[in-house]
Amino acid sequence: MELTEFQKEVNKNGGIVVQVVNVDNNCFNYTSKIKGAPDNEKINGV
Repeated sequence: MELTEFQKEVNKNGGIVVQVVNVDNNCFNYTSKIKGAPDNEKINGV
């Protein structure tokens, strides 16, 4: 597949870091952030 300019920029800066915070049955909570981005740009999800 062809990467978008945003995807190319993310790859150039080292990718995305995902940390699993908690596992509950079949779900997990995570925090993700683009490497090199400020800490206030973290994304939390399930």
